[in-house]
Amino acid sequence: MGGADTGGGAGVGGKMLESYRVRINETPEFKSRIQPIINALAVKDVSFAADLMHIALRRQWYILPTNLAKIPASDMIATVPGHDVEQVAIQTGAEVWIDKRIYAQWKSDARVELIVHELVMGVRMMEYQNPYEQCLAAAAVHYVKDELEAYDRERRQCAFKRMTDFSPRPLDRE
Repeated sequence: MGGADTGGGAGVGGKMLESYRVRINETPEFKSRIQPIINALAVKDVSFAADLMHIALRRQWYILPTNLAKIPASDMIATVPGHDVEQVAIQTGAEVWIDKRIYAQWKSDARVELIVHELVMGVRMMEYQNPYEQCLAAAAVHYVKDELEAYDRERRQCAFKRMTDFSPRPLDRE
């Protein structure tokens, strides 16, 4: 194996993980219930609305039929003393993983609550992310305002800044 080997493919239930990836903003719950909320929010707080859209668009969302690794109770924001809670979703800085077996049994209202929860938690996590991701989140203001050309232009500028401003240069000296 060479230096380009990234560890091979991973799968669940006889399918590659990538086959479980969804565009959360194209799900019925998002389109019918969450997008209208974000649109209304954009009138009052375009920055927060843009942050929510950034999480919806930039995170890789997976809905797969498998047990997710359990987060230790000490790391959870909310626990139920004396009860074992289901691990329905886990979010990293790049992905949101949802247990399909639980999610599929839930009614639409519960699914909406889960997606909104993950969006808000994603926004909360953004303060710990790199300047490139923060730049992309700021560009999402244009997406929320339906200024798609400006959104694409800003995203390209973020990519350019990533190569120039955000990346350390080992030969630069002060």
